[in-house]
Amino acid sequence: MASPVLRNLLQQAKVKDGVRYIKIPGVPSEAVYAFIRFLYSSWYT
Repeated sequence: MASPVLRNLLQQAKVKDGVRYIKIPGVPSEAVYAFIRFLYSSWYT
């Protein structure tokens, strides 16, 4: 993983049903979802 900050967040994430959950205080879950979709959108073009 290229980002040490993201790596640290993923290591601290809680796992529920095989999915990692990351809580970022003050950030709405919809914004996180949109950001993740943006990151992966380049894979599908």
